[in-house]
Amino acid sequence: MKEQFRTKIEAYQEELAPVAMRVFMRVMGMPVAQPATADPRMAALAEQYDVLMAAATFINEHIRELAGMPDQLDQAVKLLEALAGDVRQLKREQTISPAQKQYISEAVQRIVADSAGKPGEMKQSQVYAALYRHFHVSSYSEIPSARYEEVLAYLRDLWKRAAAGTTPEQKSLF
Repeated sequence: MKEQFRTKIEAYQEELAPVAMRVFMRVMGMPVAQPATADPRMAALAEQYDVLMAAATFINEHIRELAGMPDQLDQAVKLLEALAGDVRQLKREQTISPAQKQYISEAVQRIVADSAGKPGEMKQSQVYAALYRHFHVSSYSEIPSARYEEVLAYLRDLWKRAAAGTTPEQKSLF
């Protein structure tokens, strides 16, 4: 080796050997104390390296964990999809059925037809408004199926009053 390169190589070895040893010790998982370096750039570089190595180790550990559980992730996704389907089904089951909605609609039409021309005449919008107010809903399709019989009783009572020509009572909004 040429003499001019030998002195440079020896200088680099002296300067970089401690850094190389710290890198090796970190890779092996051994605790490393920060050496006092004369060059602040070297200390900053060593600190950046420590931060990057810690981040790389953290990411690597999580990648290994995720790679080790693809079946669990698939199972979790399937379970969540099944739960979402169950929730949708429960919501459908908890409100009145399409057949019940149809029957309510027909009952509303009957009330409107039988009250036509009488003092207590009711328009379709009035019947629905009374139903919504009574059951505290914004649509009769939101009425729980458990209250279906109560809806029918309310509409029967409304029909009797409308057919007899008496106006339904207007309740206070407050």
